[in-house]
Amino acid sequence: MSQSQSTNKSRKLLFAFGILLYRLGLARSVIALSPNRVRAMLYHTVEPETNNWTEGLNVNVTPQEFAANLDYFQEYYNVVDVMDVVRGELAPRPLVITFDDGYQSVATHAAPALIERSMPATVYLVSRAVNGELVWVNLLNRALQCAPEETLAIAHTMPELSDVGSHHELLAHVQEECQPATVDALCEKILAQMSAHALYPEAALYMNRETIFALQKQNIHFGFHTRDHFNMSLCSRKDVAKQLDASDIAECLDSESFAYPFGYFNEHAITGVEAKGYKRIMTVGNNNHRFNGLHMDRIEVFTANPAHVFAHIEVVEPIIAIVRRVVLTVKGNYNVPASSPESAPSSTARAP
Repeated sequence: MSQSQSTNKSRKLLFAFGILLYRLGLARSVIALSPNRVRAMLYHTVEPETNNWTEGLNVNVTPQEFAANLDYFQEYYNVVDVMDVVRGELAPRPLVITFDDGYQSVATHAAPALIERSMPATVYLVSRAVNGELVWVNLLNRALQCAPEETLAIAHTMPELSDVGSHHELLAHVQEECQPATVDALCEKILAQMSAHALYPEAALYMNRETIFALQKQNIHFGFHTRDHFNMSLCSRKDVAKQLDASDIAECLDSESFAYPFGYFNEHAITGVEAKGYKRIMTVGNNNHRFNGLHMDRIEVFTANPAHVFAHIEVVEPIIAIVRRVVLTVKGNYNVPASSPESAPSSTARAP
């Protein structure tokens, strides 16, 4: 049995155990065992149905699922803002709600549910998106949706992508293996050879400044998520400096926090983000605090079932984190990897 198969089997067993605990009425007792642990949630899009720019990226929850999650949080936790964590102003059982990328669906469907319940949240913005340009993940995903073979043929003209076997593998390969210059070159080729009308959505895909400023008045805050949403574990020091330049959307940012795209990072990224003075750095996965004390790990859920949400937040992720911590301690593995499995989303098609 491979390590990934073993991990998946362990997760399934822990998940089933968590559901059992919830159904036995033990949720409050389990949550009370760690009253000071900050639970941090990560969402992306909140749409009734995905569109051709997000289809297949495994980033969406429906408005009904999101509202059900908020009802569960309201019953068992105290929802706080990221900067409350920084200030140490925390009630017992704190939980943070975050969104990456700044999709318009968050303003349309998620924000009203949050405002109704007086819950704060933080959205992490990509400069390109705020300025009306497509983020490369959405652009490439759209191209693959409407013209998969043509998109693959375009990719094959580039030496770095000539070995990609199918259009199904292309998005994951670009996300995990390609440096910023290669991603930019691929997007330029796609835009040059395919209809821009077909690639760009007619309706707004991301929030604009007007929407952002309106939400800031409703206890929705905004942090930074880089300029172009590149995989920062593949960024040079020069690339990192460029990606951390938030000057063209500075007026939109009212949270002193930052989120790594995809949860990936390297030494250059950590050093660069730290130098910018961010008070909290959002990651994905477990045990990323071992690389930097400002790291805050986040959990994704894609279900309305409260038993399932409980199992993920209170059983699966905490226990997997404990096991990894023990293994890493024994191995003495504390160096920042080029591409950390602990810091990366589990899905190769996980996007912006």
